[in-house]
Amino acid sequence: MNGYVRPSVPEQVYRDESGAVIDYGNRWGVESPPDDSYTRTSNLDRFEPLLLVAEALIDHLVSTYEVTSAPFDFDDTGWNCSTIRAVRLTPTGEGRASLRFRLTDYPSVDVDSGLAHHVDFPRCSCDACDETWKTCAEDIEHLVLAVAAGRFNEAIESDTDWDVPGERCTVGYRIEDPARGASEDGTTYVAMTDERRAAAALLDARPDRRWQPWSLR
Repeated sequence: MNGYVRPSVPEQVYRDESGAVIDYGNRWGVESPPDDSYTRTSNLDRFEPLLLVAEALIDHLVSTYEVTSAPFDFDDTGWNCSTIRAVRLTPTGEGRASLRFRLTDYPSVDVDSGLAHHVDFPRCSCDACDETWKTCAEDIEHLVLAVAAGRFNEAIESDTDWDVPGERCTVGYRIEDPARGASEDGTTYVAMTDERRAAAALLDARPDRRWQPWSLR
C-alpha cells in the first residue's frame, strides 16, 4: 500500500443481553436479520478505529505526495453528529483528483474524491447491516490509495448544454484494483458547477481521459 501501515487497534469485545459475545460481521449467518435490527444502532463506538485510520491515511498522503492540506468548514446543521475534523488534500499539478475527509463524533468518516464521488464509512451502521470497522477501513484505504495512485477515474455526461443554469449531470466513476483483478464502478447525479465543468473539459482533453497519479515528494 505504498508504505501505508494501518494503525494497530486493540480487539473490541461486545456482548448481548445474555452475555454472549457479539460476532459483528457474522451475526446473522445465512438467516435474514430480525426486522427490528434495521432500526437499531448498537455499540456505535466500535467504529471509533475508523478515525485513527483516516488520520493515518491523511498523514501518509501528506508525507508521501506533493499535496497541500487545508481545513474546510462544514455546516453540521441537520446532521445527527458533529464534525471533529474536516480537511481537504489538494495534489499539485493539473488533472489530479482531490480528497476531502470529514471525521465525526458519530463516529464516522466521510470521504469525497474527485468531482462527485462521496462515501460514508460506515455506509450503514444499523444492526441488520452488521458492518465492522475493519471492512470499513479496508474500503477507505482502497478508495483513498486508488485516488493517489491514479486508479480512480471519473467522467461527466449531460443530456443538455453545460451552460444551462441549474443543469444536472451524470458523473460516472471507476476504481481499478489490479491486486484484486477487479474494478468498481457506478454513477451519481449532481448539479453541474463551474468546477465540474472545468474538470470535465480538462479530462476530456486528455487522450486517456483519466485522473493522473499524485506526484511523489
